[in-house]
Amino acid sequence: MANSSMQMSRSTSIQHLLRDVALFGGDAGRDFVGTNLNDLVREAVAVAVCKLALMHIPVHGFGKAAIQGMAQALRVLTGLEVDVSGKAVRLVWARPAPEYV
Repeated sequence: MANSSMQMSRSTSIQHLLRDVALFGGDAGRDFVGTNLNDLVREAVAVAVCKLALMHIPVHGFGKAAIQGMAQALRVLTGLEVDVSGKAVRLVWARPAPEYV
């Protein structure tokens, strides 16, 4: 429970990057990541410190191509797994491995 509440409070700190942002086109999504990579990585590290396996990035003002461009740039620049689901991008650095429990 503590981890999920920490994620909720952490997610608000990334909102300043996304507030009132509307992007369309793959290049715009890639440029957004390139411009804000330090902040995105800093936020991902803070989320990981909370022992969470991923960071959820809501991208409500982004078009489909911009979301795909953002996901592609995050994959290339971080080397991490990136999932896209509707108007959200998830940066994933760990998956459950029940066989190791």
